[in-house]
Amino acid sequence: MASSSRWSRWAAVGVAVAGLGVGGAWAVPTAASAAAPSPKAKAQLLRLSDFPAGWKATPTTTSSTSTTSQFASIAACEGITGSTVQTTVPDAQAGFSRQKAAQFAMEIVGLWPSPGAAKKVYAIFSAPKAPTCIGDMLAKAVASTSTGNITASDITVAKFRAPRVGSASTGLRLTIPLTVQGSQVTMNADFVVIRKGKDIAIVMPFGLEGLMPAGFTTSLSKKAAARLH
Repeated sequence: MASSSRWSRWAAVGVAVAGLGVGGAWAVPTAASAAAPSPKAKAQLLRLSDFPAGWKATPTTTSSTSTTSQFASIAACEGITGSTVQTTVPDAQAGFSRQKAAQFAMEIVGLWPSPGAAKKVYAIFSAPKAPTCIGDMLAKAVASTSTGNITASDITVAKFRAPRVGSASTGLRLTIPLTVQGSQVTMNADFVVIRKGKDIAIVMPFGLEGLMPAGFTTSLSKKAAARLH
């Protein structure tokens, strides 16, 4: 188990990196991206009662222009016109952590104007090139941030069989070796995108000292899908 100071440092890094993939998933860089969470979206988020004992709710940050710009780069990498998927939508985020095991989970729920619009955004994460394009985005994003003096190398992103929930679901598994102020740690994350009608939830459980427990991602994804209206 990490010491308290190491855990705090790695936690800040892990949440920052996870936020690049989750927190800026779909809002365009406008003043609206800093708006208060949508009550309707917030009502569909995971709750602390959805987690095993030992977890606690943690604060999350709102989307920002520095992360939202990354979404456009994923679409461009996949050959998708940004204007077909980029729009500001009501959304809300939640964060959870288990300090004893250096485990975390983040979720964002976005409410799209129609099922068709949600399908276009979902396609970015389910496309064949998604692992490559998201991996490239993360590598550039980590390289450009100064949070905790982070360096990362050999980031890998691969498809994995996500639980079949909602109208559609897809999963990506991320492995990110990090060096934080001279200390080395590997971030392992499961990135599950769930579409249900016109709503999308992105669930990201991740650990900084090992893989997440078997079945945890499946359980969390099912609970997230059940909370979507």
